[in-house]
Amino acid sequence: KKGARGESARKKTQVVTCGKNDAGQLGLGYVSEIPVRVFTEIESVREESVLEIASGKEFSAVLLQGGVVLSWGLGTYGELGQGGTSNGTRTIVPEPRPMVGLGGKMDEEW
Repeated sequence: KKGARGESARKKTQVVTCGKNDAGQLGLGYVSEIPVRVFTEIESVREESVLEIASGKEFSAVLLQGGVVLSWGLGTYGELGQGGTSNGTRTIVPEPRPMVGLGGKMDEEW
């Protein structure tokens, strides 16, 4: 998909990403005003068994085998599920972190 937002895709056993990274939405561990124009591996999930990937305009998340959910990017209204406020405070998380709103894991009933 082409666009101004960051995009993530599963490639073999790697999770790779490219695009806009001004809110850490690529999960590479840093923020940059310069877009990442080539697919780059998200190294912090290299050893994980990623089952699903979801991307929003300025945030992304992965579901790992075992039910752990990691998210990263811009969490202005609590969309990262990491215990941040939902009052409009700009919170940037540039690398994957467990969603504490789920205790870091998906509920078995999901």
